[in-house]
Amino acid sequence: TNILSTEQCSQIVNWIPDEGTDGWTGLVHDKQEVSLEYIEYIPRRYRCDTEMKEYISEQTGFPSPIMWICKYLEGEGCETHVDVNNVVNIKLNDDYTGGDLILKDRFPISELSVGDAVVFNKTLRHKVKPVTTGVRYSLVIAI
Repeated sequence: TNILSTEQCSQIVNWIPDEGTDGWTGLVHDKQEVSLEYIEYIPRRYRCDTEMKEYISEQTGFPSPIMWICKYLEGEGCETHVDVNNVVNIKLNDDYTGGDLILKDRFPISELSVGDAVVFNKTLRHKVKPVTTGVRYSLVIAI
């Protein structure tokens, strides 16, 4: 389902501050235990600031205090995990290859256009395959 226009997605990506500034998490090489059964591994993510959250909430209709921009460089992906909240995951760009979202370890979601969203329950196991070229950005909104 298309939630944001290509222009809105580009604006969000351009809004992201450089890594190392406030809002970036330190999970580049660290693993965070979510439960005894699952490990979450997000290489790089930016916690959206208040102004960005307000813009995203207005544009998507999903007001949430928890919004992240996930960034994957070449060779980076995300191991199978579950999220702490139910989420809306929005594709922000398409100038990369690889980086498919895989649900339940076997269902690739590779036909998404920029601005399309996948909504899933916090118990759904999913991962992101490694990016082969370019940089992949996605917006994750907790609902």
